[in-house]
Amino acid sequence: MARHGPRRLVGLDEVTADTPVTREGPLARSVRDAVADGTIPGGPTSYWRMMNKTSCAVGAWLGALVLCLSGCSGGGKVPSAANTIGRNRRITTTLLAAVGVTAAQLNAHLGVGVPTGWEPVDQGEARVWVPSDWTLEAQGSCIGGTSAGMISTGKLPQANCTPASQWPIPTQAVGLVPSSQTSSGRQSFTVDGYSVYQRTTPRWDDYDVPQLGVQIATQGTLGRRILDTLAPSARTVALDPALETVPDGWHAITEDGVALSIPPSWTVDTPTFSCGSPFLADSAFLLIKPHVEFAPCAFPPPTPAEALKDGASLFLPPNNPNAPSPTGQPITTLQHGATTVSVDAEVGDPDALDLFVHRSGSSITHVLTVGLGRDGRIAGGVIALIQAHT
Repeated sequence: MARHGPRRLVGLDEVTADTPVTREGPLARSVRDAVADGTIPGGPTSYWRMMNKTSCAVGAWLGALVLCLSGCSGGGKVPSAANTIGRNRRITTTLLAAVGVTAAQLNAHLGVGVPTGWEPVDQGEARVWVPSDWTLEAQGSCIGGTSAGMISTGKLPQANCTPASQWPIPTQAVGLVPSSQTSSGRQSFTVDGYSVYQRTTPRWDDYDVPQLGVQIATQGTLGRRILDTLAPSARTVALDPALETVPDGWHAITEDGVALSIPPSWTVDTPTFSCGSPFLADSAFLLIKPHVEFAPCAFPPPTPAEALKDGASLFLPPNNPNAPSPTGQPITTLQHGATTVSVDAEVGDPDALDLFVHRSGSSITHVLTVGLGRDGRIAGGVIALIQAHT
């Protein structure tokens, strides 16, 4: 049976200054390492004061997180203000420079300075912004018809369409393709600290960004403007330790032995039917029970705005047949006191993460799916502080 759930959730308030937070895998970096090398000013306890309720962190729903770095630790620069673009609203925030993501890169992630009406598209560690009327072709799909433009993830546009002659690529097109290419030769240019290397190919203008593990292929007059929006993805931001915080005012809840917090605007729902996997809902925390009816639904060609949703799902009870299974290749593993959180890429949705949450000494593994959304700092709050009590 298909499975999966929405995206985004947000952590718990039971972490103290002594709670160990460690990482394993490609994103390995501890808080204490960051303190030791000076990336985070002050000592471990002052860092946790900054991260917890006793800090001067001021949160707002939808991830409009305001952090006064200069008031929380000595010697830090006050970052410039930026605008978080939300649906039908714009929220001004003061940015906190992260351990791995700079203030300028976080600005780019939030869409500061991008043309009005453009929407973000993520691939792995990378994000670019494109016009909102473009079609989004996810990996493994083939989308026909005409559109103002197309952006594909995983492969080049229309790579899965046969015969290719019947599926023309729009004049304006971009492909985001995972790449293990390392830097070679001189860089062509940089975008907010990311080195970009141009390659020569017959049809596409190809660019490698080794720091983000992505190849960007462009076609049409908008190619360079889109390249200039290059930014870290929501996943990159969510897994940056310095951005994993929970805004004040969020609601702490406990369901099925899992404690977390959600924005006050969210609803908590138990759906009885779904259009299929994955289970998605905007601004909702879904409790997914084992028996969910699947109804046929129409699926229009997706757009970038439709791909990114803020929400989360918890699969009830443990061993739910609709729940995702571990891939065996976690992106990272977190240790929150007695709770271990293994973080996997969601196989059915590149804009979500699967969390496998286990408490030491327990035989139960709780499974959640967290949507990465437009602002990865929201998902970061869930990942940082989620706890299992059973």
